Amino acid sequence: MEKLEGAIKSVVDGIFARVAEGNRVAFEGHAEREEIKKGVAALTSGDFGRYEYLVLHPLNQFTSGLAESVFPGSAKLQFLAREIAFFQRHLGETIKEIEGSSCYNDKTQRISRALLQFFLTGKEIAWDYSAEYTYSLPKKIFVTHEEIVEFFDAVHFLFYGRPDRYLAFREKLARFSTAAG
Repeated sequence: MEKLEGAIKSVVDGIFARVAEGNRVAFEGHAEREEIKKGVAALTSGDFGRYEYLVLHPLNQFTSGLAESVFPGSAKLQFLAREIAFFQRHLGETIKEIEGSSCYNDKTQRISRALLQFFLTGKEIAWDYSAEYTYSLPKKIFVTHEEIVEFFDAVHFLFYGRPDRYLAFREKLARFSTAAG
């Protein structure tokens, strides 16, 4: 058993090492730019305001401009485009908590795509559990349109420092997980 655990650990460590290497290479491709050098200096000296101004603010402007260009007039679609990683982290962790980690990423992607389509077309989210393949469909949580939209709104408000809806959703989730367990 120890051999198997060692082999699994080796594979996982290798994956993380490749990801870290890719991140390092991506950074090095921009490291010589003057604003990046200044941003690194600000970060290493603990000047988070200057770092934010030099590095994060331009990135945020870019992603905001992209989202506003692709989805003019739709704050929800713009938020989803800009902050998809934030939304999906919360969505995926919630799925893992209630349904377990099996296929949680497939479910996260499926729900995110369905939500995007709802915001684009207005067509409510409805899962087809009679389909041949349903591994990417949520089974216990996020099974209704209303629940998905409520969760999106809760995360959207949480992102902007207003946690009330998210906390209320988590409270309902705690009751749900207690009843399901």
